[in-house]
Amino acid sequence: MSTPPPSNKPASDIHVSIEIAVPPMRLFEIFVGDIDRWWRRGPEYRFFPPWEGEIRFEQNGTTRLVHRDGEDPARRHVIGEVTCWQPGERLSFTFRLPNFTADQETQVDIRFTPAGEGTRLELTHTGWDSLPPDHPALHGLAGHRLMMMKAQIWARNFESLKARAGDIIAND
Repeated sequence: MSTPPPSNKPASDIHVSIEIAVPPMRLFEIFVGDIDRWWRRGPEYRFFPPWEGEIRFEQNGTTRLVHRDGEDPARRHVIGEVTCWQPGERLSFTFRLPNFTADQETQVDIRFTPAGEGTRLELTHTGWDSLPPDHPALHGLAGHRLMMMKAQIWARNFESLKARAGDIIAND
C-alpha cells in the first residue's frame, strides 16, 4: 500500500494504491457489486448513525453511489454520480459528504491496472482544496496533513476490499 503524492500534483490530492491478487475485470466486479460488504462501517466510512446501512451503486438514468440508512430505508445520501464506468479499467465518480452544499463536491478516480496475475488499484481523490478552509469535512487540516488523514481512510477501505476479494476468489 502506498500513499505518497506524486510531486507534480497538488498537496491536497489524495493518492492511494494497492496490489490485489485478482484480475482487473474480476476486481472491478467485486468493487462495484460487493461494495457494501467491503466498505467499512463506522463514522469515518458511513454517513448516518448508527454507521451501518447499505452502500451500493444504483442505476436510474445515471449511475450513483448511494448510502441508504439501515433504520430508515427512505433516508439516503447520494455520495456521488459516476462519471466514468470502464469495467476492468477505470471507475470515476463525484464524491459528496452530507454536509456539502449543493455546489460542493470532490472527485474520485480509480484505475484498475494489470499487475502480473492481479491488479494494481490506484485511487486519486481531488477537490478537497475547493472547500472553504473552515469546512467541517477538513477537520481543521490542509495540505499534507489533510491528504494523509483522508488517504488512511481510503487505505483501510482498500485493505478491506483486498480481504473481501481474497475470500470471494477462494470460494469461486
